[in-house]
Amino acid sequence: MYCFRMASRLAAAEGHEERYKILLQTFQEAVGGDAVALLRKEGKALNLVACRGLSPDALNRRFQLEEHPRLDVICHSKEPVVFPADYSMPDPYDGLIGSDGSAAARVHSCMGLPLVVNRRLIGAMTADALAVDVFERLDLPFIEALSVFAAAEMHTTRLIEALELKTEKMCQVSLRLVQDARRLKGGELIGASPVIRRLREEIELIARSDFGVLITGETGAGKEMVARAVHAASKRRDHPLLYLNCATLPQSLVESELFGH
Repeated sequence: MYCFRMASRLAAAEGHEERYKILLQTFQEAVGGDAVALLRKEGKALNLVACRGLSPDALNRRFQLEEHPRLDVICHSKEPVVFPADYSMPDPYDGLIGSDGSAAARVHSCMGLPLVVNRRLIGAMTADALAVDVFERLDLPFIEALSVFAAAEMHTTRLIEALELKTEKMCQVSLRLVQDARRLKGGELIGASPVIRRLREEIELIARSDFGVLITGETGAGKEMVARAVHAASKRRDHPLLYLNCATLPQSLVESELFGH
């Protein structure tokens, strides 16, 4: 039942940051402790992407596994790990628990669980406490179920980030191709008549300003070509030229779209 409520909260959350917050809150309620953290594996290191109970400067820290044996043990385990109170290796969060990050705040209880997707380690969750023997009695089935939710969320977030980056690159490439095609397809004004020379002068004059421009003319007269010429001569020449099909706009919105709300 508790897993169902958590799943419902995750499904209703907006954005991965809110879902990370729900996962960490649930994790801390389940195990106790003073601080919990969610880390994502990047090469041979773990990056701290979300936390509760740690000082603000802990976020986005990068922990090299070879320098932090406790995290290395967690990453090489197949189940939750609870370290004994007399474990000799230093804790990565010593001096980071609490808002002041006091160096005296030494961790005495530590546990963690690996996050695995398709038999591949993608991160870890950790819990730490200043008191001794805090993690002696754990609901291991629930903790393991929680690790599945956390791993799935982190994996999905990484896929979304990769898709967003790929989409952004594709949009940039498409924009360059469209701009190149327009330049090749009669994108420049030609002619030396007095009317064309005057038109060029007006384009150069208005392009230097920040005024709105209304270009009128019969169908096929070259209004779009003039618009591109104004953009090419303006301070915004290095930015995209955006097109809006006014024929698709409701009559009540045309004025707002063209002249602002």
